[in-house]
Amino acid sequence: MNWSFSPCTANSLPAGINRKPTPGPFIELDRMTHQLDRWRALLQYQLALAQELNVGTIDNVLAKSDHELAAPLLSGDMKFPPANDTNEALVAAARFQIATVIDLQMQPLIETRADDLTVLGAMHGTMAGFRQLMDTASPAEMRSLMQRFSGLYRFAQVLERVAAGISLVTFRCRSDEGAGERPPAR
Repeated sequence: MNWSFSPCTANSLPAGINRKPTPGPFIELDRMTHQLDRWRALLQYQLALAQELNVGTIDNVLAKSDHELAAPLLSGDMKFPPANDTNEALVAAARFQIATVIDLQMQPLIETRADDLTVLGAMHGTMAGFRQLMDTASPAEMRSLMQRFSGLYRFAQVLERVAAGISLVTFRCRSDEGAGERPPAR
């Protein structure tokens, strides 16, 4: 009898071990018990993986609102898929959604004439999304999005000013290190 393919249940194996079998069947029952444990662990792993994959199924994606879809992209929790011939329109639509969300979040800040620090504080959750937008859009597409969405354009201006300020401070600090003296306090 081929023991490796014998149909049995997990419940029957311990019962067989408890009946004190002779050494040959005992070794085979022990091997099968361990094999069942490995199969059980593999099945649990596959079920966990299937549950993870279920989050991205088309039905779950279609059930989400635009904001629920854009939030993981904006926060950086979800990366853009690499664009190719079959999904270029989908990736462009995702970029458009991110631009729309950034624009909508910037409009109240523009209306209240918020300063750069206030804008950075209010928009910190969109930084990763803006970065993905910059990394995946062509220069022509970025120009087009910024012409269409004034909030996106203003946000880019704020980030540009902050980056220029950081660069200037870094340059001053490095040039001060070389002089050997600290600049006079103001």
